[in-house]
Amino acid sequence: MKNISLFLILISTMAACKRDPDGINPKITSLTESVYSSVTIQPDSLYEVHSTVSGILDQTFVTEGELVLAGSPLVQITNTMPELNAQNAKIVFQQDF
Repeated sequence: MKNISLFLILISTMAACKRDPDGINPKITSLTESVYSSVTIQPDSLYEVHSTVSGILDQTFVTEGELVLAGSPLVQITNTMPELNAQNAKIVFQQDF
């Protein structure tokens, strides 16, 4: 009985320690993969120009992407608000007297 038990343990140990023939087998092949994505391209530095007066844009002196010097006029703005305020003030003044 001892011999049979020892024989079974020996057989099971040998079966557990055998080499695995289904290992990792690397292959050299060419690989082509494409990735599609949507992107938004933005400039390195972005400047926003604001006017100190309100009004209607009358004329543009430069085009987009054009280099300008400091102090160069970019646009002409028509602002009729001061004239309207002056006329309204005159009307109110005349009505009071």
